[in-house]
Amino acid sequence: MKLKRNLKQKITALIKPYFLACITLCGCDSRNSLQHLDSQNLQTLARACRTETPSAPGQAIACQNVQRECTRRAELGLGACL
Repeated sequence: MKLKRNLKQKITALIKPYFLACITLCGCDSRNSLQHLDSQNLQTLARACRTETPSAPGQAIACQNVQRECTRRAELGLGACL
């Protein structure tokens, strides 16, 4: 049980900087960068949003944007965030 918790903490520590960097880049780009993310990266961001509680208002907004992009792709039949 303790091993699983430590592994989860290590994975979270590895994903969090990537997640924050991607959110920052998406917010600074003049075009909608989420539309230009490949499905695998969008799925990774969506999974991080579902498993972690956003600790800052900006993260909550970014997670809403990720969910919106997942919904948009699902309506187009792409289903990237399943």
